[in-house]
Amino acid sequence: MTRYLLDTDAVIDLSKRREPAYSRILAWIDQGETVGVCAITVAEFATGLSVKQLSEWEEFLSSLTYWEISLQAAVRAGQDRYSFARQGKAISITDCLVAACGREQDALVVTGNVKDYPMADIQISSLL
Repeated sequence: MTRYLLDTDAVIDLSKRREPAYSRILAWIDQGETVGVCAITVAEFATGLSVKQLSEWEEFLSSLTYWEISLQAAVRAGQDRYSFARQGKAISITDCLVAACGREQDALVVTGNVKDYPMADIQISSLL
């Protein structure tokens, strides 16, 4: 069974019924695949929602697997950001944290922004 960690843009695309994200994510859920989120995704998604919209989406978000970001994943995220910065590549700490969570959970990071995840050991599922 495949494990999928949704990046924020994937959840936004789902919420706006944008294809192919909408159909793919719902198909994974229907097929019994493990589809999850982490604190970064939830916080970033909630940032764009009114209180009413958030109450409508809380049930859906609660139905997904929720993966904590462990201390080890947080340290690895910081190391990744440091390493890429030394190579002249600026990567946000939020993307580093999502990547580290995906790595730790052995999950495909589902995103429309593959360029945000240059880590060689991260599994990516592009929504493009």
